[in-house]
Amino acid sequence: MVQRVEYGDRSLRYRTFDKDATEVLRFTYRPIHITAGGETLQGRSDLSGEGYTIGSLAASDFVIRVRHTRSNEVQVQGK
Repeated sequence: MVQRVEYGDRSLRYRTFDKDATEVLRFTYRPIHITAGGETLQGRSDLSGEGYTIGSLAASDFVIRVRHTRSNEVQVQGK
């Protein structure tokens, strides 16, 4: 469950109820840096561990799946 969301210029910050969670997000821009608790998450081919995946959608949109296990504070920066 997402408790708080803050939108910025090509950025998103949110807080979840649980530290160990997975979210699915849709963006009109490609994220270039994602952190959880200030620690950089790595792009992955799957979410068997902490990190994120990026998929392309129609109309140049992106679907991002984020898995974090140590913090409920997530920040996404795009270009």
